[in-house]
Amino acid sequence: MNQIIPYLYALFLTLIIELPLYYLFTYKSKYYLIKLVVITLMNAITNISLNLIYLKFSEISYLIYVLEIVVVLIEWIILWLTLSRKKKELALYLLYSFVTNLVSYIVGLICNLLVQNSFHLEIIFTYIFIAIFVVEVIVLVVWSSYKYAKNNFKKKDD
Repeated sequence: MNQIIPYLYALFLTLIIELPLYYLFTYKSKYYLIKLVVITLMNAITNISLNLIYLKFSEISYLIYVLEIVVVLIEWIILWLTLSRKKKELALYLLYSFVTNLVSYIVGLICNLLVQNSFHLEIIFTYIFIAIFVVEVIVLVVWSSYKYAKNNFKKKDD
């Protein structure tokens, strides 16, 4: 079980950082909740896949960088297909995928450096990550409900 904890941290950290950013791209579009769920699943699948592959082949020192590039490319295409499909926005979604993954990677490195030498920090980070994730989900649900109600009531009044 202790071997799984760092990978759960990586997944939580990725979702904590990237989920609000993805929401900013989706909340104005049609079917934004469905798109947000697709993007969240995309993030979970790519993060778990990256970590499982890296766990199996961790002796290859440069593999993490190759895997991160592959994740950026996969997420770029999924983002573009899910959010836009406009050719003029291809570069925008590549940049977006690169930046969000880079930020997640850097924050993950910093957290790993802090946690490596202290078991208590690991417990504290666990509670912090879970709390932030729960708060984000609650805020997204409340905000989505508000936007949905606002749009539906506006249409009924017209």
